[in-house]
Amino acid sequence: MTDLALFAVFVVFAILWRRDTQSHKRFMLLATIGLLDAAVIRWPFGDMTAGIGAAPWTRTDICVDLSSSCP
Repeated sequence: MTDLALFAVFVVFAILWRRDTQSHKRFMLLATIGLLDAAVIRWPFGDMTAGIGAAPWTRTDICVDLSSSCP
């Protein structure tokens, strides 16, 4: 529910600031990234946090970090 609320807030901000293209683009990007968690969790890979000593990151963390590091 929190993800949906954040998505709604970011989309409303994006609509309010649509004349400022940079802010609009950033709010839409944040709204999209906020919803990626549900999609990435469904990927058919093994659980990356299982094994000896659970890793401090999740699949979503890795994918969001990789996508945000691109210019």
